[in-house]
Amino acid sequence: RAVARRRIDRAITGAATDAQSPSTNDGDDDPPPARVATPADFFDVRAATDADAADLIACARAAGVEWSDAQIAEEVHKGNVVLATRKGRGRTSGEPPSPPVVGVCCAWVVAGEVQILEVATHPSARREGVGGLVVRAACDRCPTGDAFLEVRASNASASGLYAKLGFVEEGRRRGYYDDGEDAVCMRMTPRVVSARELTRLAAGLTREEARRPAPETPEEKQRGTTMHPQDYPRDRPAFRRDGG
Repeated sequence: RAVARRRIDRAITGAATDAQSPSTNDGDDDPPPARVATPADFFDVRAATDADAADLIACARAAGVEWSDAQIAEEVHKGNVVLATRKGRGRTSGEPPSPPVVGVCCAWVVAGEVQILEVATHPSARREGVGGLVVRAACDRCPTGDAFLEVRASNASASGLYAKLGFVEEGRRRGYYDDGEDAVCMRMTPRVVSARELTRLAAGLTREEARRPAPETPEEKQRGTTMHPQDYPRDRPAFRRDGG
């Protein structure tokens, strides 16, 4: 009982101190959310140069890209390739160093549109968000234009990635590939960027962090998901000039 009494006394004292101290969080006592790591924390993305051609070719070969070395080198020379490298070149202590290039995206910018020709991720970096980083970087070369690509109908993982990036299916090309498989045609239209997202990007946050929705206000938390009668949309104005 004595221990319990001391705990109660401490709680009362702490409550009184909190009541006397001014609040600095505008009534929201929730702590700020912890920062969530994103792929951009582990990989760097940049435009490829002629000096990167050999490393790009090695990454493409490991990923199963069927382009010739001359084709890859030509696209690099034209400035149509972006690449991803792993920061630190090692995942954890004791593991072998990462390849120089772990992600590749080749894209053309023609008439204000982006045509994505090839996306490749080194097997050592798959399912780590590299593909999304290089595709976004390629699309950012023409941020106001639509982006287009084709993907094998059987490649569900790639289709899922593109869907997460905002691509939608527009149609199919029958027998597009040499083995007779169909190609799924996908398109991405740039979305409108909010002032909140622009402000967060200007503050140095990553694209993923800037796009994260705003936390709920205390009023929204209290209201929950229940819609009150006065919030329902009306079929006619609430007041009429004829006095009805």
